[in-house]
Amino acid sequence: MWKDEWFRASLINNIIFTISFVLILVVLSFVVAYVLNEYVVGKKLVQLGLYLPYIVNIVAISAVWLALFSNNGPVIGLLKKVGIENPPVFIADLHWALPTIVLICVWQNLGYTVILFLSGMVNIPKDLYEAAAIDGANVLQKIRYVTIPMLSGTTFFIVITSIINSFKVFGLINLMTHGGPGTSTTMLVYNIYRTAFQYGKLEFASAQGIVLLIIIFIITWIQLEFKRKMKRLDREDALMNNNSRTGKIIGTICIWIVVILCIVPFIWMVSASFKREADIFATPFRLIPNYLNFDNFKEVLFGKYNYLLMILNSVKVTAFSVILAITTSILAGYGFAKLKFPGRDKIFLLYLATMMIPPQLLMVPKFLMFKEMGIYNTHWH
Repeated sequence: MWKDEWFRASLINNIIFTISFVLILVVLSFVVAYVLNEYVVGKKLVQLGLYLPYIVNIVAISAVWLALFSNNGPVIGLLKKVGIENPPVFIADLHWALPTIVLICVWQNLGYTVILFLSGMVNIPKDLYEAAAIDGANVLQKIRYVTIPMLSGTTFFIVITSIINSFKVFGLINLMTHGGPGTSTTMLVYNIYRTAFQYGKLEFASAQGIVLLIIIFIITWIQLEFKRKMKRLDREDALMNNNSRTGKIIGTICIWIVVILCIVPFIWMVSASFKREADIFATPFRLIPNYLNFDNFKEVLFGKYNYLLMILNSVKVTAFSVILAITTSILAGYGFAKLKFPGRDKIFLLYLATMMIPPQLLMVPKFLMFKEMGIYNTHWH
């Protein structure tokens, strides 16, 4: 398997992607959450702006970023205006494609991780910060000796879920780069999907899937063991003082810049929805078109695509999925929490392991299983 060029490249790319994605996401989301918690006015509106990219469909996100990074898009145009004559093509560039995917994934997940950090920060007792302030601790010392230790559980959860998600990245690759240019953005899950459904090598794809599953399981087990053996940090070294008016103003400005960067793709998407196809990449770029074109919305609602039926199908799938997930989770949670039986912890670990499995990894066994059951390409499928 290691002799296969695509598998080797996908494994290396996935390792690079995981390290860079997790580090940037955790550090950036912690900084944003801390500034938002301590200095920013209008937190609810800021949280909404940051969280918006996380709830938007991956297909819409991919379409918007493809347009933004295209040769005639606003990003390339802006770089040329500031004096960069030959800016990188980003998605189509051999060296910039993977970093671009990393940044898009960070942008998409930033709001979610910021909210997780915020929920942990607001639960830190104020008296810890007051005691630290009395002892003469400055802001950085408060962060180091109070905030970070008190957020160890939250940080651990974010790190472990981010690592798992980094090995499950598929949508952006499939929709934006198809693993290219060359093999620069080929990831393990995408390579498994392509091996199975484009090349028809189901047995080789299954073997790659097992390897990926083992890798994710080992990483998760190591993290769980590390967390279990961590010593409890002393809570008596804490801190937090009153913030100055100047600090609040600066913090608010910085966070709103981050929020604007998060919602720029959606502003462009709204603008493009009211334009004709020829006007989308017209130069100079116009945020508000001269003529508001409503034909796109008419086509969506009343055209040949039957968009309302798609919404109905999505509602049905979502409703059944949520009901089944909540029902099984409640039953399982009660059993693991209230009942003591041999092998409970091991079974619980296996239960948690299901969240580690990328959905695309199950495509091959599901395809074979549904085909044998005779329900492939039917309503039940």
